[in-house]
Amino acid sequence: MKKDSFWALADVVRPLYPQKLLRGSAPLVDCNKAILMTLTYLGLQISMDEVGDRFGVAVSTVHKEVYLVVKILCDLKTRYIVWPTQNECTIIENQFRERAGFPGVIGAIDGCHVHVLAPARDQAAYNDRKMSHSIILQGICTATKIFTNVSIGTPGSRHDCTAMALSSIHRKIVSEGPKSVIYEDRFHLIGDKAYPNRCWLMAPYKDNGNLTRRQKKYNYHHSQTRVVIEHTFGLLKGRWRRLLALGLKDVAEDTNFILAACVLHNFCYLRNDLVIQEMAGDARRVEQQAFAFNDQQSKEVGSQKREEICDIVG
Repeated sequence: MKKDSFWALADVVRPLYPQKLLRGSAPLVDCNKAILMTLTYLGLQISMDEVGDRFGVAVSTVHKEVYLVVKILCDLKTRYIVWPTQNECTIIENQFRERAGFPGVIGAIDGCHVHVLAPARDQAAYNDRKMSHSIILQGICTATKIFTNVSIGTPGSRHDCTAMALSSIHRKIVSEGPKSVIYEDRFHLIGDKAYPNRCWLMAPYKDNGNLTRRQKKYNYHHSQTRVVIEHTFGLLKGRWRRLLALGLKDVAEDTNFILAACVLHNFCYLRNDLVIQEMAGDARRVEQQAFAFNDQQSKEVGSQKREEICDIVG
């Protein structure tokens, strides 16, 4: 994190940081030092003991301050992880189209696994395909690698499609219809083969060895567009290396630390992205609209929509 970004972050966190009273001769840990300890812990794979040694404080102080700043960052999630408006979707769609010519995309969706210490009584539920214990971070990002939605906490043994079904954005689509989130018929998310193809979510053609040339070309443009979410996860874990292996004893706390890292990711990127700056400055919610939702109809419309896009890019 650049120095000017740190001071900007301190200005955001300080109003939410509680006032402290001096007791005894020990110096108080101020807001700036608490943020530095938190960034150090999230940015490196070191223990809180080692953080305490670096900053000359007891491990209990590190624990208290880091958890406090993480909670504040989580409280800021609706300010920095913001779903775009209809007008902003037009800008985001143009940014995606510039990558590989794939039309209509307003977000790339995928899930990544974050290794955790699984609860002793429920180890199997967190056992992922690599035989490690993890939880799933599902993210939706823009072409400029900004998270517009995250869903955290699905056990690692579940499929990405299951994680999507449990997410708030999918529940909103089911209860209020795709246009409550996607706004226009021409817009959609883009996801890999783990996701179903729907009118609001474009998946690739499944390759069973019989794809036509145009379908293969569609899959190529689809892949070149969707890969931005994988790059975003890579940048997230590369900067906040604590996410490579969280060693906390409570899965609920794991989700808070992951969310805090996502907020910090967007905070750093917003300083170079005018669209997300406008989004972060507006504490809005997705508009509430009432639509009847029919998943079978969505599937049929999605197939037709995919064929139309296949004609465009093929």
